[in-house]
Amino acid sequence: MNLLIWKPKRADRSSLSICRLVALIAIHAGALAAPFYFSCQGMTCCIVLVILTTQIGVALGFHRLLSHRSFRTSIAFEYLLAFLGTLALQTGPVSWVAHHRLHHKRSDREDDPHTPRYSLLWAHLGWTVFVFPDRSEVKQRMARDVSRDPVLAFLDRHNWLIGGSFFLLLFVVGYGLVGPEFGLSLLLWGGCFRTGYGWHSTFIVNSICHIHGYRNYQTSDGSRN
Repeated sequence: MNLLIWKPKRADRSSLSICRLVALIAIHAGALAAPFYFSCQGMTCCIVLVILTTQIGVALGFHRLLSHRSFRTSIAFEYLLAFLGTLALQTGPVSWVAHHRLHHKRSDREDDPHTPRYSLLWAHLGWTVFVFPDRSEVKQRMARDVSRDPVLAFLDRHNWLIGGSFFLLLFVVGYGLVGPEFGLSLLLWGGCFRTGYGWHSTFIVNSICHIHGYRNYQTSDGSRN
């Protein structure tokens, strides 16, 4: 298993997004700096936001509700889950659903957006910083029901602006309550560390859990426990 970014052929037609790469590096740098601005409030903010954005927003909202339609709920609660998922900075609801449904349809094959057949790094984070030329087509084909909703489409279209604004809000609230150092604590813990943790806890399912682990049943893909 190649550990470097060895891209699948489909990705050869893609382009590296400098903005995504810079954001990826900046958020990880902020997560590494978080311990130097530790506060109990910052840690609490991080834990609460991990639960709200990653576990409830992404796992329950993007995954179980929007991607698989595993349950029904009110449209207002669906929008709330989608908004919380958008704050996790794992793209917006339309893109997330399209990628996940394509992953299930073509799991571990050439068309799987995060196939681990080529490299562990590609499956884990590499694929997130590339823009595929057929992304609009994939969204329409795999997430037509989600893209037709104007609110979900708005969240998808402005997902980075919404997430970035929330980062700024964390700093402004902390600065207003105590001062700049407390603002940085909320920003680094509630923003960067929380987002980085959410990314890796989600993407490890795409990478390591399709390479290592045990299997109760033989399937056509490489998914493991």
